[in-house]
Amino acid sequence: MEPQPNQEPQPNAEATTASHPL
Repeated sequence: MEPQPNQEPQPNAEATTASHPL
């Protein structure tokens, strides 16, 4: 939900949706 790029390798599809548009 934060507009900041997640630099932490977390396998969360919801948290990585912002920085990882899969």
